[in-house]
Amino acid sequence: MERPATVQADVPADDDITHWIQTALDGVGCRPERNLDVAVLLTDAEDIRRINREYRQRDKATNVLSFPGGELSGLPAEAALLLGDIVFCPEVIAREAREQNKRVDWHWCHLCVHGALHLAGYDHIEAAEAERMEGIERRLLAGFGIPDPYSPS
Repeated sequence: MERPATVQADVPADDDITHWIQTALDGVGCRPERNLDVAVLLTDAEDIRRINREYRQRDKATNVLSFPGGELSGLPAEAALLLGDIVFCPEVIAREAREQNKRVDWHWCHLCVHGALHLAGYDHIEAAEAERMEGIERRLLAGFGIPDPYSPS
């Protein structure tokens, strides 16, 4: 994982990010016979705002964006399946953690789980979908010893 100088602060170790994403995918049974690849990008607020505007028509910096991938034709059977990309904005994540009085590493873990669930096909557009996804997030985060991120502080 490349770490540009502008996004160094408060970023967990690569192994932690990988572990949180893999645990989320395993926790929802996303264990195909093939290896999975997830690309992770760390970027600044200006760039994630541009990406959010371009792909989601929302003109604001956000904490995390997920872009599901899929099967690529012509690859050998042993090639990894590109599950998708997760884009994180460390400066937004750190700011939110401060504003919400949360440990920054716990907030990172939550957003890794959240982003991975999107890649696994979960969403929160409809209320029922949101309730289901948040329930899975709560269960997975409890496994890490992290309190419910959706309860008021």
